[in-house]
Amino acid sequence: MRAEPSGDKLDLILQEICDSRVIMEQKLCAIITDLNLLEDDQHKLVDRVKSTEQALATLLQAQKEHDSMLIQLRKQVEQL
Repeated sequence: MRAEPSGDKLDLILQEICDSRVIMEQKLCAIITDLNLLEDDQHKLVDRVKSTEQALATLLQAQKEHDSMLIQLRKQVEQL
């Protein structure tokens, strides 16, 4: 027949389990916080990419207009 652990030993084991659980919960909370921060950073990066794309589209349009004006000027110079 196997001897049962004493009450003090059981209390110690239960306390260790509770302590481990608290530590695991703290680590999970820290991980969740990090994930939330990463998600916020991701949203900021997406917004930056969108604004950069808009700026590039504006620059491209301006360049096309500039090129068109240069072509018109060349034609006018050739006619002179």
